[in-house]
Amino acid sequence: MLLKNKIWHSISFLIIVTFVSLASGQCLAQSNTTLSNNFVIAKVGNSVITNYQLLDRFRLVLHSARIKSIKSSIEKDNFLRQLVDRMIDEEIIRQEAQNLKIAVSNEELELAVENAALQQKLNPHQLKINLSQHNISFDRYLRQIESDLLWSKIITQIIKPRLNIADAELREYLEQRNISADIRKFHLAQIFISDSNYLQQDPLLIANKIVAELRTGADFKNMAKQFSQASLFVEDGGDMGWVSQSDMDQKIYSAVVKLRKGGYSDPVMIGDGYHIFKLIDSSVEPFISEDDAKIAQITISTKKLQAMAKGYLSDLRRRIFVEIQNDKISLL
Repeated sequence: MLLKNKIWHSISFLIIVTFVSLASGQCLAQSNTTLSNNFVIAKVGNSVITNYQLLDRFRLVLHSARIKSIKSSIEKDNFLRQLVDRMIDEEIIRQEAQNLKIAVSNEELELAVENAALQQKLNPHQLKINLSQHNISFDRYLRQIESDLLWSKIITQIIKPRLNIADAELREYLEQRNISADIRKFHLAQIFISDSNYLQQDPLLIANKIVAELRTGADFKNMAKQFSQASLFVEDGGDMGWVSQSDMDQKIYSAVVKLRKGGYSDPVMIGDGYHIFKLIDSSVEPFISEDDAKIAQITISTKKLQAMAKGYLSDLRRRIFVEIQNDKISLL
């Protein structure tokens, strides 16, 4: 009888151990599966960008730009890689703002959200519901807006005070342009696709895709905010304001002079990237404007500030550890 009891206890113990082992194995497998669903796409300093964050941004871009879908896997891969670069820049900006003790107040963030909602003829609550209905995280949307506001503050507080325009620069600028008595001016907006940011992609392919989307109804301001690297104009949806013919590169003039109001140019290669222009309006002034010097100063300031901002961000990117998991992007 004693032997039977010992045998029974041994069998019971084995059954319990086996059950616990199986249960633990199943829990571990489920845990690993959950973890494997969300993986790191890029590392930026001590922060990471996950595939959940990237896909959430991808859905936001499609929704904001009113793009129904991207059928080509190559085009989708290019879009995702471009978004990763954009998100890396945003994280770098957040880290730099923290170092500089620059912050965005709740009131500033709320106002920005309110303005974004008004552009879609919604209030902030309706905007939040709208994003939720499209499986887009409102918190991540706020984080993107916060990054844009932080970058604007860095430009205004840190970069712009370093800007200086000498009188000789203004004289040289005016002398190099043949200002006639009949000046054409163009109200332009632009999207800039940098040639240097996409070493593994064809920036012209990206630019042509954006033009195609614009010509089939995509919203220009949203496309500019999501894809343009022209930092100074992103907040205004790419709006450059009025530009005189005498202040234009000949390539730009040739690209926009034949456009109808509201039309989009083909990508124009200038410097280190491709520019896509929208003609908002145009006019002809029958005499030389007294504001030519002011226009020259604004134009020079804009170009110099844009170059300084680009250099500032590039320097930050060189100093901060950045690692992109390109092979994992291709899996999405």
